[in-house]
Formats: sequence, structure tokens, C-alpha cells
Amino acid sequence: MATGTDPRKVFTPRLLPWLVAIAAFILYTVTLNHWISFINLVPVANISGWTWQPQMESPLLFIITYPFRWLPAAAIPLALNFFAALCAAITLGLLTRSVAVLAQDRTGEQRKREHNDFGFLTIPSAWLPPLFAALACGLQLSFWERATSYTGDTFDLLIFAFVIWSLLEYRLDEREGRLYLASLVYGAGMAENFAMVGFLPVFLIAIIWIRGFSFFNLRFIGRMALSGFVGTLFYLFLPLALALSRHFPVSFWVALKTELVSQWMMVKYITVSDVRHTLAILSLSSLLPVLLASIRWKSSFGDASRIGNALATWMFHGVHAVILFVCVWVMFDPPGFSPRHEGYGLACLPFYYLTALCIGYYSGYFLLVFRRERSNRSRRSGQMTSPGFLEPVANAAIYTFAAAVAIGLVYKNARPIYAAGHSALGKYAGLVEKNLPDKAILLCDSDSPTQDAPWRLFAVQAALARDGKLKNYVPVDTKSLTWAPYHRYLHRHHPDVWPQIVSEKDMGGINPHALPTAIALLMKSNAVYYLHPSIGYYFEQFYLEPHGVVYKMKLLPDDAIVPPVADKKVLAENTAFWSHIKESLPALEKEISPGSSANTNLSVGQKIFRRFHISTDPDAAAVLTGTYLSADLDFWGAQLQRAGDFVNAGNAFESAQKLNPENVVAKINFDFNKSVRDGNPTPAILSEDMPNQLTGGPVDEPSYCFQTGSVMIQNGFYKQAVAAFERVRSLAPENLASRYLLGQLYLMFRRPDDALAALQEPMLHPQKFSLTPENSTQLNVLAAEAYFLKNDSTRAVQLLNIEINRHLDDTNLLVASVQAFVLHGLYDDALSVIEKKLASAPGDPLWLFGKGYVELQKKNYSASIAALTRVLQMQTNNNDALFNRAIAYLDNGQLDAARADYLRLQKAAANSYQVAYGLGEIAWRQHDTNEAIRNYEIYLAGANTNSPEAKTVSERLQSLKR
Repeated sequence: MATGTDPRKVFTPRLLPWLVAIAAFILYTVTLNHWISFINLVPVANISGWTWQPQMESPLLFIITYPFRWLPAAAIPLALNFFAALCAAITLGLLTRSVAVLAQDRTGEQRKREHNDFGFLTIPSAWLPPLFAALACGLQLSFWERATSYTGDTFDLLIFAFVIWSLLEYRLDEREGRLYLASLVYGAGMAENFAMVGFLPVFLIAIIWIRGFSFFNLRFIGRMALSGFVGTLFYLFLPLALALSRHFPVSFWVALKTELVSQWMMVKYITVSDVRHTLAILSLSSLLPVLLASIRWKSSFGDASRIGNALATWMFHGVHAVILFVCVWVMFDPPGFSPRHEGYGLACLPFYYLTALCIGYYSGYFLLVFRRERSNRSRRSGQMTSPGFLEPVANAAIYTFAAAVAIGLVYKNARPIYAAGHSALGKYAGLVEKNLPDKAILLCDSDSPTQDAPWRLFAVQAALARDGKLKNYVPVDTKSLTWAPYHRYLHRHHPDVWPQIVSEKDMGGINPHALPTAIALLMKSNAVYYLHPSIGYYFEQFYLEPHGVVYKMKLLPDDAIVPPVADKKVLAENTAFWSHIKESLPALEKEISPGSSANTNLSVGQKIFRRFHISTDPDAAAVLTGTYLSADLDFWGAQLQRAGDFVNAGNAFESAQKLNPENVVAKINFDFNKSVRDGNPTPAILSEDMPNQLTGGPVDEPSYCFQTGSVMIQNGFYKQAVAAFERVRSLAPENLASRYLLGQLYLMFRRPDDALAALQEPMLHPQKFSLTPENSTQLNVLAAEAYFLKNDSTRAVQLLNIEINRHLDDTNLLVASVQAFVLHGLYDDALSVIEKKLASAPGDPLWLFGKGYVELQKKNYSASIAALTRVLQMQTNNNDALFNRAIAYLDNGQLDAARADYLRLQKAAANSYQVAYGLGEIAWRQHDTNEAIRNYEIYLAGANTNSPEAKTVSERLQSLKR
């Protein structure tokens, strides 16, 4: 100012930010992703209208991006990516300006060398620290990715950068309006992003730090609070918009509560010990360096000696050097220390921004403190008073360091940015599109049980929209089909295909077991395809026919339980498809595992990165694509193996492992396949956790097929259980347990011939299955049940009697046999078993009751009454025995005795219609009209009125009332 030049108007603080912003926008435009990428699938889907849930967060972003919804679906991804690039460029401009005006008067060494009134750098190399910071931030992978692929993070970061810039500008002109505006924007930022709530204490401390004691002014505090409150009113925008919406009938207060609770849960998550530990690590390269840079240190460290003071000063320089190195190191994303790896899947751009701010400050610190000090006389004469060899060394070091960092970041990150712009996900979506018919309903599950967004479905929708075909398809997220609002969404967007099956205000769930019927109805007039292998309630009625990487849903034939083996035409089509894309798979494998090459094949840059523990991340889109293709290949391998082609099946399983090394299912299948080809089939050893078939593909190995079948039984998916156990029977014919379960399941489906086919070999060759007379009971009982279903009672009785004679002490067997005999009217056979048991245990009430019941069925009333009376002598409260004895008395004409038993039963069950029938029948026979009418009316009030007995009672009642 003394020289007549305002330092605020020189090149670095005034023009450099504009140049950096323009250069950044050009860079991001050149490297812009022209379509979707792994990180922006969900945001693009939200704005394109492919999600049915209302937006409950980020109101500012909703407002800013709303006009993009009016664009054609094919143009939305590119337009959003340009918007992200613009936000990123402006953010870097603000970063450059912020670093340029950072106070470089924190230490005595700095104050000796920089004398302008504002304390920021005005030395000839003042342009380097802001540029260094902008390069470090702008070329950092997370920032660069989000600057070229829209996620909304660069817009949120722009708000954060604006607040910091406002605080720093206030230091220059002390205009309170800047602080009020910063408070307003911060309040809006809190409504926009929960992270701003977490940074609120830091913001308040910064205001107090800048204002000092003048902060504690009621007028100032009131205006700041009012400004912040006005900003937080954006919390009300989305709930209000939702309340006014016709598509989602939710009240304003419910929507507001949902929004606030959601944000509060995210903020509360920060208090978890593991998260606090992670935040502490991330703060070491962001908040802590900012705190150190904000402290104004004394000119001396208190040591009177020149040597002690010099040592303290050089130690202080060393601390600054370590901080600068760590901040730069973090920009290269070392595992375990950077926000990219420790941010729980979040971009964490504010941490990178603060780190870049620190890079600017600490690099400027070294440019300044090693500059030769000028005395007052030397300033006028231009002569230096201190030795000059350190200044060029320091300048050269910082210049070289900044250039090396920029080159290193470009070298490390340019390839992932290029890969994102030429996404493997896009190529996969193209394969899907190629295998689809001209029109279809497309079903897709979420990518994992914990993942709500169906990324695969969004990628396919984007590809179809890009090529102008989306209107021909109905994309369906199967996980959302259990919600009524989603059905309204589908009907609203596809009224000609998807019927309106829920009311306009229904917000409840849909019974998932009703959905297969709905899909079956849609299949009558539409092709229905699944985009990946799947299991669940749909596949009790349907099976999947592969066509490349898509699967046509087909109804199981009426007489079939197990899906048919793929025919020759399907096998030939899929063989041709996988042979065609086989050459492109090695390149994808390399993208999935970029660090798998040996050290001898590493470039110089890669070796340097490894020395500093910096790794190259795999392409996320390639990893996701590899996961998809791995499951597809595993499914195809299982189909080939089922068709008997073990060689090509093994090749498919091997490729599936390479595309997704974590696909445990493919490894299990491959290992078993190899053992079969080697002539020594070796089932896998079961692990505690069953592999996730939804992402890995189907298991085609006997041990895990058996476990799959067991899980299917537990979930009520009995047809899929049959298919699993039939596969065990095919792969491991000697597995007896699977044959038992197949027998039970086929009997449940009333298919006795299939049950006997499963049991036949063990029955014919018991030694092959280690069966002996002692352990063959279950087999013969199942076979007997099958023969009963075939109405071959002679063979069934023969098998049961064989086991009864072998195991007279097996109560469960004897009880089951008696029940089977009674059920099929074989009372003499039932009584024979009972008498054998009573011969050894004449006083057993269980078998005495059985004798009484069977004798009753045989109409031997006296014998029945005698047996049941003995039971009641031992068990006076046995109402079953009492009820059957009452029937025996009644049928035997002993009405008074029957009436006494029924009255005893009536005390225990006053409104029992069975008891009322007995009493009514007795009264009718004894011509007691009123009593008969009263009991018959009680009977009709509780009985099934369509039964022959009820019709007889009704006729009698009408006759009695005449």
C-alpha cells in the first residue's frame, strides 16, 4: 500500500483464480465422461425418473438440477456431467483465491519477510502455492472423477468452498455482510448435506477466531443466527413438494420427520467408535494442519541463545515439512489413511479440499521463510543482507515438488478417468441390449441383499435411453415390487403394459407370494426377461432360459417340477455368444486386477508408488462388470454341466473365477468339475456360510446343492428344493439323504411314481447305500406312502409290516403305521398292530385309546367302550377318550350313558358344536323337542353348514319347529 499498489489487485489473488477455473473447466471438459459411470449411476437414475422413491435429501441440488429433468433421457447424463465440471472448476477457482489470500504471518520468520497489511504472499513466486493447491485438489482421483461424472458432490463441495472463501475475504475487507451470507449459505448447506452439520462446530470456532471478542455482540450474534435460520428453511422444501405431489400421498410432517430423522441418523453414526477413529485419522491431514496454520506464533521460542533459537526454528521447519509431505501423500490415496479408502464409500471431498488448502499454505511457508531477509536499508537499495544460497534451493525444491506431484497425479489417475469415460459397464449394457427382444419386461434384483439400488437395471436403462429404445421396455426392480407405490409408478409410466392393481392412496406392502401370479398374467401378452440369474419365489412357477447375459422367463410345464435341460438350439446360441466375447475378457480381467503383475513388469512410476505405499485401484466399473459376467458364466457353466458337457463347463467356471476372484460359487463348481474330469469326483467341504447365489450364480456341486435344497425347504420353495436334490441325485447317486428328501417332496406333490423312482435304487441295492434291516425303516415307510397314493395297499401294508415286525419297540413307527392303516380304512391291520403292542404293554393308555378308536370304526361298540373306559380310569381328564366313548354309547343305543359323557364334555367346552350335535341327537331320539332344537341351533352356529351332517340337522330342525 505504501508503494501505491494494493496487494489485493495483483495477478495472483485477482487473475490467477479465474485462469485456474477456466483451465480446470477445459481439462474436465476434455476428460468428461459422456455417459454414465460406476459412481453416477444412481444420481443419473434419480434425475432421469427411473427411481420411484421421492427425493428426501439435498433440496438445493434438487432445485438446481430440476431443469435437467426436462431434457431427453439420452442427453441427461452428459448435461449433468457438464454441470459437475462447472461446479468443480468454480470450486478450484475459490480454492486458488483462498490460498492466495491466506495469512502468511503466523510465525516470526514469516513476518520478517512479508510486510503487506494483509499478511498474504506478495513475493514473486506467490502464484505457486495457489496453483499447487489447485493442481493437488483438481487432479486427485475422487475430485477428478466427480468433476467428470455427476454425483452432486462437487456442488456440495462448492457450498463448502464458498463458506471458507467468505471467511477469508472477511479478513481482507471486514464487511460483516460476508459473514451473514456465509451463515445463510451454511444453513442451506446443512439442509443439503449432513456433513455440514458435522462441520458446524468448526464453522462456529472459525467465526469466533476471526472476530475475536467482537463476536460477543448481541446484534451480530442475532443477525448471524437469523441468517443461518433462513438458510435452514430449505429443510422444508422437499417435504412441502412431496406433500403437494399427487404421486406419493405423504403428509408434510411425516416427510419432514423422515428427512430430519434420516439426517440425524447419519450424524449420529459419526459417534460410533470406529467412525470416530476413522475421522481422527482423516483429520490428521486436514483439520489439524488447518488448526496449526491458524495459530499466530511468537517471534521467539523463548531460548535466549542463538543456537537454541536456531534449533527450535529448524525443528519448526521440519514439522511444516512433514505436514506438507503428509498432505501431498494423502492426495495419492494411500490405503488405510486417505478419505477415498477410509470414507465408508463417501467421496469426502471436504477433507481433500482442506488438505489442498494446507498444501497451499505450507508450500507458501517454505517459499517465504527461506527467502532472503531484507533490512530497511536494503529494501531501498535492493541489496540482500542475508546469505542467499537457501532461497534458490528452497524455490527449486518447491517448484520441483509441485511439478512432480502434478505429474504423479496425472500418471496415477489419468487411466482411471479414461476408463470411467470408456466404461466397461457400458459395454456390458450393450451386450444386454443386443440379447434382448424388441420389446420386453425386464426384471432385475438389487445387486446385493444390503444394496437398495439395482445398478445393473440402471445401466441397462441408460443404454436403452442412449439408443432411443427405452420406451419399448418396462424395467422392473423386483425388490420394490413388494410396495404399492411402486406399482402405481409402473402403471403411471407404462399404462399399456402394467395394470393398476393398487389404490391411489395405498402405501402398504404387497404379498410377495402373489407376485408370480401377476408375472404369469403379464407373460400372456409380453416377453419377460430377467437380467441375471436368480432364485426365490418366482421360480416356483418359472425357470430361466439363458440368452447370452439375459434370461427369458418361462413357465414350468404343468407336469414338471424340475426345469428342463437346455435344448440344442439354446446351447448352440449361447456357445456362439460366449465364444464371440471370449477375446475381450482378458482385457477386462486386467482392469479388475491391475496390481497382479510381478514387480519385474512394473514401470518406474509404479515402483515409486509402491515404495510410498501407493496402490493403483482397480476400475470399479470393471469390477462390477466382472461380477455380473462371472455370475452369468457360472450359470452357463452349470447349464453345460447339466447337459453333460463337463469340459466346456469347466472352462466357463474358470473364466468366472478370473472375472471375479471372490466368486466362491464358481470356485466350488470348478473344483468339483475338475475332480469329475479327473475321474475322482470329490464333493466340496461345506463352509459355515453358504455362498451368495444371487451374485455368484448357481451352485452345481452335490454338497452345496444339498444345502441349497435344505434352505429352499426352510423357505417354502419346494419345487426349487426338488431341483436341487435331483441335481445331487445326478451328481452323487449314492447320496441317500437326498433320495429320502426327494421321496418326501414328491409325495407332498402327490407324485408317487417319482418318489418311488428316487427310492428304487436304494431298495434294490441296499448294500450300495449301506442300508441294513436296522436302518432302512424310513425308506420303506416312504415307499409305503407312495404305494398308498398309487392305491396299491397290498404292497404298502407288506412294507410297513416288515418294518413293524423288525421294530416293535419303535413307538413312532407303530403310531405312524396305525395312522396310515386307519387313514386308508385298513382297520384290521391297524388293530393287529395295536394288539401286538398291548400284548407287551396291556395297560398303556395310548394303545388302549387306539384300540377303542379302531373298534369304534369297526362298529365293535362294546369292545370300543371297554377300551376307552380303561383309558378314562387311568386318565380321567382325557376328553378325546370321553368323546369317542360318548359316540360309541350313542351308536350302540345306550343314550343315557352317552348323554352323561356329553354333559361332562359340555362342562369343558360349553359351545362345542360336536358336543351339541351329540346332545341334540340324543334329545331327538328321546323326543325331547326343546332340548333337540336348542342343541341343533348351537351345532349350526359353529359347524360347516355345507357338510351332509349339517344339512341333515338343518332339515330336522325345520321339522321340529313346525
